[in-house]
Amino acid sequence: MIETLQWISQLAERSELQYESCEELWSLLGRIVSDRLASAIPVSVAGVVAWHVRKEMEYVALLPSGSRLLVPPRLHLETGLASSAAPDDLEEILQESSPLSPKSVHAFYQALTEQMLHHLHSGNAFLWEGIGLFEGEAKEELAFTFTPSERLLQSINKPFDAFSPIALPQDKAFDDLPQRAIEQEEELTKIPVYSVCQAFPAEVVEESAPSPNLLEEEEIASKEESGEPLLPTDDLLSQQEEEVELPSLPTFPPELPSLPEEESMEPLPKEEDEACCASEKPTPPIPRHPHSRRKVWLWIVLPLLCPLLVGGYFVGARFLSRSSSKPSREKTAAAPHRTDSTPTDSVVVAPVPEVIEEVYITIKKGDRLADYAREHYGNKKFWIYIYLANEEKISNPDNVPIGTTLRVPRPEEYNIDAQDPEALARADSLITVVRSRR
Repeated sequence: MIETLQWISQLAERSELQYESCEELWSLLGRIVSDRLASAIPVSVAGVVAWHVRKEMEYVALLPSGSRLLVPPRLHLETGLASSAAPDDLEEILQESSPLSPKSVHAFYQALTEQMLHHLHSGNAFLWEGIGLFEGEAKEELAFTFTPSERLLQSINKPFDAFSPIALPQDKAFDDLPQRAIEQEEELTKIPVYSVCQAFPAEVVEESAPSPNLLEEEEIASKEESGEPLLPTDDLLSQQEEEVELPSLPTFPPELPSLPEEESMEPLPKEEDEACCASEKPTPPIPRHPHSRRKVWLWIVLPLLCPLLVGGYFVGARFLSRSSSKPSREKTAAAPHRTDSTPTDSVVVAPVPEVIEEVYITIKKGDRLADYAREHYGNKKFWIYIYLANEEKISNPDNVPIGTTLRVPRPEEYNIDAQDPEALARADSLITVVRSRR
């Protein structure tokens, strides 16, 4: 296994930084990873490893001996291989937290990822203090095992660290909780070992079948080369007969106003007349209806009236707009002037983020845990969580000494929700367990 001194010396050589600077950055990066995982924030080192926290609710553990244990909620660490698309903001956070220049931090972080990959591919092992032990496997693909440190697991499971598995009585059923069989009780406290391996999907070569469109084009081309007709002759004859049987549709030109009878058209030359007649033979003659002189005058008068109507509309609209603008001007003129012409400075206060503080209560005469549970959680059944959070101070939850100061846990610590039937059922189960121990 590579010792810490040798590890930091190699980092200094790769990054071309001082040994003290690499030692400081290595220790600072370990604290950043530990703090982020303790806050249930996913962390990944580019191309090497990725961690995230998974919450497991309480369940009943069944032992081979027949005894049952109520396992409290827990937060577990999950380890996997960091993909190229996984977000990696460790370098940015390290630059903000370190007094060194961003260029030096970038050189250190790049050297760190290269060194981790090199040793893991070579099958070497190294210890990241406060994080865990990495043991590489000499393979072409990236493969290693990771054993988290006990200190890291305790910091992750800190919200539920005060709770331990409780033996359940045999004569009572807990059907509302899931059950899980385990080989021995030590499995509940055993430090897990994660095996990480880079899997390469098998390449499957598929022969691309020619598309039907290409097949049709090839068949058509072969038929054209051989001189065969593309369609059967019977189909061609039937199509020709259908084309012959369809009558030509007459086209009707738009109806034009007729001219007065006094005006006459000049006769066309014979050649042009014959050409026009020849072109008009396929279409039937258009019957002409005589128009009266009244329609002719309408066509003459309408173009003259349209400009007059449009002009009158715009003149009236302009007159109305002028008449409506006068009162507004008078109102504007009559508005009193402000005596104080100096502008007032306005200060915009940024919203202060809400800080959720711990709530503490002091037991007075006549107070009960159920009363505080109803006040803070909306249901008296949740007094069990106040008791469990202060179990070292309370010997009897039904008779808490006056003057005792207790911590009221936040609802999100135990998924407390007065509207959730599952949360109420879990509280009932815990109450039954606590009552049975007395």
